[in-house]
Amino acid sequence: MNKNLFLIMVAGLCGGSVFPLIKIAESNEIPKFAYIFWEAVIVVFLLSAIALSRSERSLFETKEYRYYGFCAITNILIPQSLSFIIAEKLDASIFSLLVVLTPTFVYVLTVFFGNQRLALMKTLGISLGLVGALFLFVPLLLSKNASANVGMILLAFLVPIDYSLNRFFASRLKPTSASPYRLAIGLWSFVAVGSGLLLLSFQQFYVPFLDSDLRSSLALVAHAIVMVVFYIVFFILAGVGSLRNSLSFYVAPVVGITWGILLFDERLTPFILVAALLVFIGVYIVTLEREPEKLR
Repeated sequence: MNKNLFLIMVAGLCGGSVFPLIKIAESNEIPKFAYIFWEAVIVVFLLSAIALSRSERSLFETKEYRYYGFCAITNILIPQSLSFIIAEKLDASIFSLLVVLTPTFVYVLTVFFGNQRLALMKTLGISLGLVGALFLFVPLLLSKNASANVGMILLAFLVPIDYSLNRFFASRLKPTSASPYRLAIGLWSFVAVGSGLLLLSFQQFYVPFLDSDLRSSLALVAHAIVMVVFYIVFFILAGVGSLRNSLSFYVAPVVGITWGILLFDERLTPFILVAALLVFIGVYIVTLEREPEKLR
């Protein structure tokens, strides 16, 4: 198998495992800010150890604080907090397919801010993706608790919108010559500080392996390791371009759906199948380049 293709699969595996791990933690009533705090501490420790083994000269630069802070909020704190809120009622399969819409919302932002012109085919892609997303929620909207589910649906849509804001604006804040390890360590250091302040404010005190069962504590550690692996793969694939992003977005929902079936007894309904088809086609159209890149 092509090396880059294998790494793309690994990135998709990591991305598709995040929400199921959060569902495990939420089902065991682990406080969300404490969970994010310990996750960040473990990620910073592991990335720092790897960076030092690679003889990185600097692990943190104060002049890059804007990038650290913005990415900590939009890439970790907000989406993971929202994930905890909706994890109890939302299936992993539905969430995984929603996150695929991130490139679609990124394109909407590029058009809104005048970076690209609105193209007819990409408009079709946006429409297909949104229609597919609506298919995911048909059973929820037809249920007896339809009115209560509307709020959860809106919160779920905020996750890919938040990720798209991160991808769009972070590229403008990202230092051009910074080490990728330093950026990741700085980002997660800000996550640790931010979530630490939040857990103190909301008194969400929690210590892994002491205040919860082994399964949920291992889920937290696994989540941190998954994030570290994802970042390392992301660093390696930095030169592959948009093809990397689009392919990993296709793999992640398949992984999320699989975990949903295996861990939470979720069913693969016709609505999910139709939604997946429409979302995949829509995102493919939106991310399609005039001259498609080739895997090296």
